[in-house]
Amino acid sequence: MESDDLPSAIERRKECLLAKALDDSNWDVVTDIVRGGVGAERREHVLHEAVKACQWECTTQLVLQGVSLQHRDMVFPAAVRHCQWSCVLLLAKLGISLETRDAAFQDAVQNQRWESVKELAKLRITQQLRVSAIYEAVRHECFDCVSELVKYNVQQKGTAALFEVVIHNQKHYIPKLAQHGFIPEQMDRVLAEALKRSHWGCVAELMKLDISSEQRDVCFVKATESNMWSIVSELARLGIRPADANTLENLLQKALKYRQWDCLVALVSSGVTREWTQAILTEAVRQNQWNHVPELVRICSDRNQTDQVLRGAVRCRQWNCVKEVYKVGFSQEHREHICYEAVCRGQWKFALAVLKSNFTPSERILEATILHGGYTRFLNSLIWWARGGVRVFKQLCQKQLKNGVALNVYNYICQHDAELAFHVAVTHSLWDLVLLHFEDIGLSKRSRRLALQRAVRQGDWQHVVQMACKSVTTQCDRRLAFLAAVRQGAWRWALEFCHDENGDLTVSKSDVRFAVKICVSLGQWEGALELCTRCDAGIFSDRLVKRLLLGSIQANELNCFLKLFDLFEIVDQADLRMVRLLFRKASLLKKNEFVLKVCSSDFEYMYMDVNEIALETAIQTGNWDLLKEITEDCYCGSFRAVFEVCSRKIGRRRKGWLMCIPSLEHYCTNVDSWDDDFVLPEMEDGESNTLGPSLVLKLAKWCRVHCHWNLAFIFSFMSGSSSVVQSLLKKHSSHIREDFLRDGFHIAVRKGDVKKAAAFLAHLEEDEMYSDFLSTLELRPLIVKCRKMGLTNWAVFFAILKNEWNIVDKTLVSCSDQNLLRRTTEEASQEDQWRLVIKLLGRCSEGPDDSLNADILRTAISHGEVDCTLELLQITNPCRVSACDFYCGPRTILFDAVTSSEDREGMLRLCVRSGISTHQRSLETGHYSPMKRALQNGQLPLVRLLHESGSSSNRELYILKNDVSIRTQLLQQRRQDIVQYLDRAASNPASLQHLCRLAVSHLVDCRPGRRDRVTSLPLTWCAKEMVLFEDLK
Repeated sequence: MESDDLPSAIERRKECLLAKALDDSNWDVVTDIVRGGVGAERREHVLHEAVKACQWECTTQLVLQGVSLQHRDMVFPAAVRHCQWSCVLLLAKLGISLETRDAAFQDAVQNQRWESVKELAKLRITQQLRVSAIYEAVRHECFDCVSELVKYNVQQKGTAALFEVVIHNQKHYIPKLAQHGFIPEQMDRVLAEALKRSHWGCVAELMKLDISSEQRDVCFVKATESNMWSIVSELARLGIRPADANTLENLLQKALKYRQWDCLVALVSSGVTREWTQAILTEAVRQNQWNHVPELVRICSDRNQTDQVLRGAVRCRQWNCVKEVYKVGFSQEHREHICYEAVCRGQWKFALAVLKSNFTPSERILEATILHGGYTRFLNSLIWWARGGVRVFKQLCQKQLKNGVALNVYNYICQHDAELAFHVAVTHSLWDLVLLHFEDIGLSKRSRRLALQRAVRQGDWQHVVQMACKSVTTQCDRRLAFLAAVRQGAWRWALEFCHDENGDLTVSKSDVRFAVKICVSLGQWEGALELCTRCDAGIFSDRLVKRLLLGSIQANELNCFLKLFDLFEIVDQADLRMVRLLFRKASLLKKNEFVLKVCSSDFEYMYMDVNEIALETAIQTGNWDLLKEITEDCYCGSFRAVFEVCSRKIGRRRKGWLMCIPSLEHYCTNVDSWDDDFVLPEMEDGESNTLGPSLVLKLAKWCRVHCHWNLAFIFSFMSGSSSVVQSLLKKHSSHIREDFLRDGFHIAVRKGDVKKAAAFLAHLEEDEMYSDFLSTLELRPLIVKCRKMGLTNWAVFFAILKNEWNIVDKTLVSCSDQNLLRRTTEEASQEDQWRLVIKLLGRCSEGPDDSLNADILRTAISHGEVDCTLELLQITNPCRVSACDFYCGPRTILFDAVTSSEDREGMLRLCVRSGISTHQRSLETGHYSPMKRALQNGQLPLVRLLHESGSSSNRELYILKNDVSIRTQLLQQRRQDIVQYLDRAASNPASLQHLCRLAVSHLVDCRPGRRDRVTSLPLTWCAKEMVLFEDLK
C-alpha cells in the first residue's frame, strides 16, 4: 500500500511545484518539470500558458509529448507569427489541418511577411493560394520570394512570373526563375515584352534560355538595329550566335562597318568561316587594332598570315602583341629578325624568351647586344647560349665598354674564374672593373702586382694611385709604384699615395729622401720642393739640405731656393756657415738675385744680419755688381754700417776701394733713412790713420776726379785737413749731401773749430733741427765770426736761439734783406719784443701785396698790445684787417681798448677811419657788437658816433631797442637820454614795420617759458609800438 502511495505523492508534489512555478512565471522551472513529463489534463493548461508567454522551448517540449490536433492548430499561427520555424516544422510534421496552413499562409501574404511566406511555401499549401502569392510578391517586387514560390510550383506557372520580372526589368531573377521551369510556348510573349520595353539585360538573359532559333535570330537583329553591340558580344562569348547564316553574315558586316572589334572577336571565337576569320584579322592589322590581333591569330591557323602579322607588329613596335603572337608560333626564318629587333629596341625580356627557345644567336645579335647594353638576366642567358662567355667578354673589351654590359659579364665570369676575368680586364685596360674587384679575396698578390705594373707602364697614374691606396696592396708594391711615379716625372701623383688619411707616411723616410734625390737629378725642383713641404723637414739631413740649396742655385731655381730656405729655417748660429757658403756659391756663379732675394725677404725667425753677410761676401768674392745692387737697393741700413764693413773687409787695398767707391757713392746719394745721428767718421787723435793718411788723400783725389763728391768729402774730412775740406766746399758744396754738411758742422762746433763751422754754415740754411743741439753750447764766438764773415742770417739765427735781442737789433741796423727783416719781425712778435717789432717794421718796405703788417697787427691784438696796435693801425692798410679779427671769438681787445681809453671818441674815430665800418654784416652778426657793448656801458657819445658814422644800421638799433635786458639795464641806470636817443633814431617806417611784425609774432607764437620776457616790457612802449604798427598797416 505504501509502495502505491509513493508515485502518487511524487505526482502531487510535481503538480504543486508546477502550479507554483506557473504562478511565479518561473519558466525555467516549468521547462525542467515539463521535460520530466506531465499529465495530459495538465499539459493542455501549461501549453496555453506557454504560448501566451511566448515560451517556445517549453511549447516544443509539450508538443513533443503529444497534444491534440485542435491544440496544434492553435499553436501553429502563433509560431508562424513569431517566426519560430523549428516549432512550425515540428507541428507540420506532426500534422495540422489544411485550413490552418492556408490561413497562416494567407495571413503572411496579406501582411507582407515575405520571410514567413518563403518558409511556409516549403509546406503543402493550396495551389490557388500559392499562385496568388506569386502575383502578390511580384506586385510588391519581392522577387526573392517569387523565386522561392516558383520553386515549389508543381503546376509549372513560372512563365507568368518571368513576364512580371521582365516588366520590372529585374534581369538577375530570370535565371533563378527559369531553372524551375517555364512554358516555351509562352516565351514569345515574354521576349516581345522585353524588346518592346528595350530591357536589353532581360533580353540577354532570356536568349540564354532554351528558346527557338527563330526567336534568337529576331533578338540579334533587333539588338544590331539598336546598336546594342555589347549584348551581341556578351552572347557571342557564351557561344550564342544567329543560327541563320545570312543573319550571321549581315551581323559581321555591320560589326566591321561600325568597327565593333569586341563583337567581331567574340563572333569569331564563337565560330565563323575561315574566310571571315582571315578577313577580320587582315582588317584588324590594317586598322592597328593590335589588342585584338593575338586572339584572332590564335583562332586563325594560317602560318603565312601569322608571319605577316608578326612582321607588321615588329615594324610597328607592338611588342606586347609580338609576345602574344610569338607564343602561338611562327616560322624559324623570322626568329633571327625578331630577336635582333627586340635587342635593338631594348626588349630584353622578349629577347631572353627567344634565346631560351632553343635558339643560338648570331654574331649580328651578339654585336647588337654589346652595343645596346643588355643587362643581368639577358647577359647570363647570353653567355649560356653564346658558345662561351670569354668570347663575349673579349668582344666587349674590344668595344671598350667599361660600364653596363661589361660589368655584368665580368661579374658572371668572376663567379666561374676570378683570376681569368681579372687577367682579361687588366689585359684590356678595363680599370674600372679592375678597381671594382681589386680587393677580392680570391685574387693572388701576383695578379694585383701585375695590374699595378701594367698601370705604371701605361702611365695611368690615377688608377695607380687608386690601387696603391687599397689596403690589400703590399708595402713593397706601394714603394715601387711611388718611386716609378717619381722617376717618370709624375711626382704630383706620387704625392697622392705617400700619405694616408691621417697624414702619416705610407712609404719609408728613406724612400722620400731617395725620391727627393731623384727629382733633383731629373731637374724637377718643383717636385722636390713639394716632397719636402709635405713631409717633416726633420727627416732630411744637413748634407741633403745643403745639396738641395746649392743645387737650386746651380739650376737657377730662385723660387725653389727661397721656399727651401724658408722651409728648413736657416736660423741658428750653426747655420751661419751654410748661409755664407750659399752666398759665396751664388756670388761666384754671378747669381746675384739669390742673395738679393734673401736680403729682401723678411723671415720672421731669422735673427742674423744676412745683409752684412751678403755685403762681406760680395767684397770677398770681388762681385762688385752684387755690391752695387745691394747698395742700390738700400738693403744695408745706415751708410756708417756699410762704410765700416768696407773699411774692415777692404782695409788698405786701394784697388778694392776703387771698385767699391761707385756703389758707395750711389748708396749715400740715394739712401734716405739713417739710423745714426752722425754718419761721418769723427776725427779723433789717431783715428784718421785707420786707412792711412796717404790712402785717404789718394782716395779723396780719385773721387774728385771721378765726380764722386760725397765720398770725396768723406775722405777729405777723414784726412783732417781743413784746407782740403774748404776747397771742396767752395767749388762743389751743391753736390754734397746736406746731411754730411750738417754732420760736419756738428762735429766742428763740438770740437770748437769756429772757422770750419763757419765754412759749413756758408753752405747751409737755418733749420730748427739745430736748436736742440746748439742750445747747450756757447755760441757768442760763432756769432761774432758769422758777423765778420757777413753771415748775417746765421748770426741773427744764433742770437735768437740764445734770446740775445740786443745783438739782433745791432746786427740788423744796416741789414737790407727784406726777407730776413720780415722773418725776424715775426719771431720778435711771437716773443713779445714789440719795441723791436716797431723798429723793424719801420725798416721794412711794404709792397702792395705784403700782408706782414696785417699779420703782426693780428698778433698784437691777440696778445693785448694796445699801444702797438694803435701804431700798427697808422701804418697798416685797414683793408687787410677783417672785422672778425677784432670782434669775433676771443679777439675783442680793440673794442676793450676803445672802451677803456680816456679818449674814447678819438680811439673810435681811429677805428672808423681804419675801415672797420666797411664790414657791416660782420658787425651786425658778430657775437660782440660795438653798439651793444656801448649801450651796455652807457656810453652815449660812442653810441651816437657809431650811428652817425654808419657802423651800426637802423635795423641793429631796432633789434637792440627791443632787447629787454638792455632796455631794463638802461632804465635801472637812469639813462633816459640813451633810451630817448634810441626812440628818436628808430624813425624809419620800414624798419618799424618789420620790428612791429617781429614783436607781434613773438607775442603770438612765444613759447610759454619765454612769455614772461615779452610781458615784462613797459606797457606804454608796447602800446606805442602796436599803435604805430596799426598805422603802418
